[in-house]
Amino acid sequence: MPPHSTTAAAAAVEGYGEEKEDADATLELTPAFKLRYTGFGIDLVRLLRLPGPLPMYKHFTPRPPWQIRDAVLKSARVRSAVQRSADERGVAASFVRIEAEAIINTMGHELGVNAIRALGYFLHKVLCAVYSEVRVDPADLEAVKQAVKRGPVLILPNHRSYMDFLIVSYIFFFAGVPVPAIAAGQDFLSMGPITALLRRCGAFFMRRSFKDDPLYWACFSEYVQSIVSFGDQPLEFFIEGTRSRTGKALHPKVGLFGVSLRPYFDCHAPDITLVPVSITYEERMETHSYVKEMLGTPKTKESVGALIQARSVMQHNCGRMHIKVGPCISTRAELEGKISRQRHRESPGPTPFSDGEKAAVLDLAYKVIATHQEHFVITVPSMLSALVLYWSYMHGSSTATVDAVVDACERVCREVLRRGHRIDVQPRDATDTVSSIRGGLAAGLPGWLNPLHPAAVIAGPVLDFSGAMPTKYIVDLDSLPHDPVFGTILLGHQRNEIVHVFAAEALAVAAVLTAGACSAAASKTSAYAEFRYLHDLLEIEFILRWKTDEDARAAFDAALDRLTLSGALTVDCDTITLTGDWFVTFLASMILPFVLSSTVVAEWWLANPTARLNLDSRSERGGPPLGLDIIRAHVANDHNITFGQVCGECLSSDILKNTVGRLRTWGVVTTDAKNVATLKSVDRLVKINGRTRRAAAAITTAVRGASVVGAKM
Repeated sequence: MPPHSTTAAAAAVEGYGEEKEDADATLELTPAFKLRYTGFGIDLVRLLRLPGPLPMYKHFTPRPPWQIRDAVLKSARVRSAVQRSADERGVAASFVRIEAEAIINTMGHELGVNAIRALGYFLHKVLCAVYSEVRVDPADLEAVKQAVKRGPVLILPNHRSYMDFLIVSYIFFFAGVPVPAIAAGQDFLSMGPITALLRRCGAFFMRRSFKDDPLYWACFSEYVQSIVSFGDQPLEFFIEGTRSRTGKALHPKVGLFGVSLRPYFDCHAPDITLVPVSITYEERMETHSYVKEMLGTPKTKESVGALIQARSVMQHNCGRMHIKVGPCISTRAELEGKISRQRHRESPGPTPFSDGEKAAVLDLAYKVIATHQEHFVITVPSMLSALVLYWSYMHGSSTATVDAVVDACERVCREVLRRGHRIDVQPRDATDTVSSIRGGLAAGLPGWLNPLHPAAVIAGPVLDFSGAMPTKYIVDLDSLPHDPVFGTILLGHQRNEIVHVFAAEALAVAAVLTAGACSAAASKTSAYAEFRYLHDLLEIEFILRWKTDEDARAAFDAALDRLTLSGALTVDCDTITLTGDWFVTFLASMILPFVLSSTVVAEWWLANPTARLNLDSRSERGGPPLGLDIIRAHVANDHNITFGQVCGECLSSDILKNTVGRLRTWGVVTTDAKNVATLKSVDRLVKINGRTRRAAAAITTAVRGASVVGAKM
């Protein structure tokens, strides 16, 4: 790791709004908050000058926190819920009203500028130590300012790190945008003084589940909708619901999203502006802990002690952070003609969403996720990880020359750019902006390998990735992070950040390989049938959403067109022919672990048809082994399940759970209230496994280079 420079140590707003750097158009980066390490006095003076005049919703004046809570408690909805609860329980309404007041007080924020200044100073120092640059376009923030003046605003970041929780508030504060009220889980209520600080910085706290508590539901929905309707502050929450621990985007959770949109449905707001925020990290502080969780170690509970223990991350440079704010989405424009607001306006109380309205809200949520994916910046560590995993699955050498690595990575960069995504190939410690892809890759390779350590390291003139080539499926948790399975899942975590760019093409290549029984050619009709099956099988893993068969066929044809332009295949009438280009099997390798995992789960259940699978992440110490642990042991004893391919990602609890989730959706398995799954239909599982194993065998054979289309580099 190159040492920190004195100009690469903070994320203050020096140089905010400066001109974009003079670079090749394809490599142009958004402006950065200039990074400078400064003393306590200078930082404090800067913070005390902020914020300046803030834009406000033109129809209302922001209310203080106590007034919001008071209005919620006196609202017709909460008063009605209090009375119903009192009648059902046979107690006085005044007693239930005290409960409601306690719920609202525990939930509510205490947003205040002095607390924001204090947290801003602390966060400034963290960013100084951890990130070399924070890049965000000032024009995007100006668009949010204008949206705040027009009406209510929802800030919707993706969620892959705890840093997401506060980075938006930090940037908004420095840029003169109103700091949002932030929905946070009640897990954070156990952090003592940190909880109080977060509350004063705009956090309000909600239970993870409360659908069976009508009183809490009334208080919560009224609180959220009151903030949105009056435009007191922008409202921020994570539409994915939880942190992605795998590097992939998650399917949206529409509970809070639907509650937040209710004021538009009820005609209490003329429009609600949605602001997707796409946050890309060159390296996340929590990556190693995420990998350990995927292998079964318990999640660290949020606490002051955990925060103190995490201070070691401040000794590690995580590179650049890219933040794309927007583009803004108008709820009114998106839902025009899809819903009837009159039905809600004429109702005396909240009216449940119809099926059509639920579908419209879900479509809107997926549009936010798609906007996130469109604006993620593709980093070199994610490309390197995909390449290293590809080479390790080929069962060849455990090393590659540095020149070969640069050549391959340059090809992937070109393919990413061809698909309209942005890349970052500026070396971490560069003082000058590079103007060519190859120049940036050659100069920055050693620094970019840090997120991949110990899975891949530079050893003289070669890249050694033996740390990501396990020879067995047994994981020694005490030896982490030096276990090869750990290295494989670590690389998979990084690779997943690029999968969305190539997901459709990877499915198309795998479909052609399967339809052609690993030959170089297959009919377009049969390939499309396999494409649809693989999409349905991996629907939870990849967000590729098609409503009709026509949409799916159009996506398949578009994927073939892109592959044709890349030189990966040719299409002649109804025949698809794969070329000998290594990029073909590189794409196939991206989905190999997900298909193999499906065969692992199916084979285990067919061998144990009466078994019950505990899907919890870990059992109590000294308790019975978890179902996922049993599956792992099953794979360890029989490598033939994965065709002799020791694929460490098959031990990831996330992939295994997603596989079971797909089988549950298909009605093959059922789960009870304790999250224990039981096989329901052996016959259907046999059919599914037969088709899945055929795909897994074709992809594995091709990637290993046994096929004419699997030419090694």
